[in-house]
Amino acid sequence: MMENHSFKVDKTRVDAGLVSAYNVQIPARIEGYTPLDPSYALHTTPVNKRFRTFPSMVVYPKTAEEVADIVKAVHTATSSTSASDQSHNESPIRIVVRSGGHNYAAFSSGFEETSEAQEKDAGRADGMGKGVHPVIVIDLKHFDTIEYDEQSQIATIGSGTRLGKVSEELYKRGRALPHGVCPNVGIGGHVLHGGHGFTSRAWGLAMDRIVEMQVVLADGSIVTASNNDDKHKDLFWAMRGAGPSFGVALSFKLLTFSAPPTNVFFLYEWDAVRTSDATNAFLEYQKWLPDVPAELSTGFMFCRGEKKGYVHVWFSGQYLGPIGSFHATVAPFFGQLEPYLDFSHIKQGQKLNPKHAGQDPSFKVEECTFERALFYLGDGTGDSDTFYATSLSVPEGGELTEGQVRALLAHLLESSESSRANGKEEEIHWFAMADNWGGKYSQINAVPYDATACIARSNLYAWQFYVRSLDRLPPLPQNAVQFCQKMREVLINSRTGEDADQWAYAGIANYVDVEMSRQEAHRMYYGNKVPRLREIKRKYDPKNVFRYKHSILPAD
Repeated sequence: MMENHSFKVDKTRVDAGLVSAYNVQIPARIEGYTPLDPSYALHTTPVNKRFRTFPSMVVYPKTAEEVADIVKAVHTATSSTSASDQSHNESPIRIVVRSGGHNYAAFSSGFEETSEAQEKDAGRADGMGKGVHPVIVIDLKHFDTIEYDEQSQIATIGSGTRLGKVSEELYKRGRALPHGVCPNVGIGGHVLHGGHGFTSRAWGLAMDRIVEMQVVLADGSIVTASNNDDKHKDLFWAMRGAGPSFGVALSFKLLTFSAPPTNVFFLYEWDAVRTSDATNAFLEYQKWLPDVPAELSTGFMFCRGEKKGYVHVWFSGQYLGPIGSFHATVAPFFGQLEPYLDFSHIKQGQKLNPKHAGQDPSFKVEECTFERALFYLGDGTGDSDTFYATSLSVPEGGELTEGQVRALLAHLLESSESSRANGKEEEIHWFAMADNWGGKYSQINAVPYDATACIARSNLYAWQFYVRSLDRLPPLPQNAVQFCQKMREVLINSRTGEDADQWAYAGIANYVDVEMSRQEAHRMYYGNKVPRLREIKRKYDPKNVFRYKHSILPAD
C-alpha cells in the first residue's frame, strides 16, 4: 500500500507549469505531488510495474468539495483555451481517477501510450518539464469509509475503500456483497466496470447492488445518481459499466446480503495432465456449467505442466452452503472427469489408476466462514506485479468446440516445450482461467441486458489470460505479451463452421487489455451500447475531461 507522505512541496513551483500552460490552478490546501517533489515516484508507480506513468500531478482530496475544486480548475482551463488550440475544443489536460491503482493497464495512474521519442519530448512545449504528460490523477484513498444502515441493509462505501476492508467490515455485521477476492483492490474501479466475484452467480455483479452513487461531474458539480432520479438516470446507467469516462464516483450505496453461515472453499490440482486428457476434462466442465446451481462458483485453470508434454490443471472456487451439499453437487461432474483426471486422492483406499500415473494430484476442501473463504481465494494475489492480461467471454449457446480447446492447449504446450528445448526455464509464469458466470440459475444473467452499460449478461463463462515475469519485477520479457495475446486469438481464429462469423464473444472490462485500440476495446467491452454511451458523454462531459486510451468519446 502506498506510503502516506506529508505534503511539503512549494505550491508556487508545483503549479507553475500547469498555470502557464493551461491556467489550471489547484487550490493550495489540497495535498498534491508533481515531478518537483522527491517522493513523486512513490505516488506515480502503478500496481502493474510493466508501466511507468508521468502525470503532471497526483492529488489526494479529502472531501467532495476538494474533488469538485480540482475538476473545476481543469474545466476552467478548458473554457479559457481557444478552440483553435485544441481538437474539437477538448480539454488540453485530462483527469483520471484512482481508487486503488489496480487497473491492469495503469489507466487510473495516468498511463499514456507514447513512443520513446515522444516520451523524451513530452511536456517541453507547455512548460511541464521533460517527460511529463498533461494528466492529473485524483487519488481517492481518503474516501475509505463504510457506513451500514440496519433498517435498509444498505452500506455506504467510499470509492477508495479496499475490497478486503469492505468484506471485513460487512462481515462484522453479518453482511456481504458480491465482489472480487483481491483484498487490496479499490472498490471504485472494480464496481464501475462490473465487479465479478465467486458469489456473483448467486448475487449478481457488484454493480448490480448499487442503488445510488455520489458523482462529481466534469463541470465540478456534485450530483446523486440513481434509478429514482429522473434527472440523472442516464448517468446512473452509464456509470455502471463505463464510469471512469463520466465523472468521479465518490461513494456508493449498495444493498447487501446476509453472509451465509457456512461456506466451502475448494482447490483441486493435477501437476501433469496430458493435453488430450486436459481437453476432454475442459469439455466436460463446459458441458456441466449450464446446470450448476447458483451457490457454486468455479474456476478451471491451465498452467505450465511440471513435465514435458503435460499441463497443470486447477479446479477451484467457493460454495455457499455446507460441505455435504458441496460434495453432492460436484460428485456427478467428478464422475465425468474420472476418465481424464485422477481422483484416487478423494476416494480413500483406492489404488492409483495406472492411466493417470504421474498426475500427482492434490486437493484442499474446507468448510469455513464466508470471510475465511474469501481469504483463501485471495491468498497470494499480492499488491504489485509485472504483467499483461486479456480476456474472452464465451456466450451461452456459443460454447467452444473441441477444435478450439485443442488449439488453445497446443499453443500453451508449445510455449513450455520451446523453453525446455532451449535448455532453460521459462522467464514467465502464466495461466488461462475460465470462471463460470452463467447457466440457468445465474443472477448475473438474470439482470436485463439494457439495465446497465455492462454487456456481460449472457456469458456462460469468461477466460482470463495472464502472464507475468517470474519474479514479478520489470521488465516483462518481450515475447510474453504476444504469447498471452495468442491465447485469445487461437480461440477466435480456430472456430469453424456456419456460426464462426456470428460467434458472439466479448471481453471483460475489469481485465482491460492495454494493447487493444479504442475501437476494439469498445466492441469487446461495450458492444452495441457505445452510441448511447457517447450521447450521454456529450451531455455530461462534452470537453472530454475524463479520458484515457479506452474511454468513451463524446458524440459528434
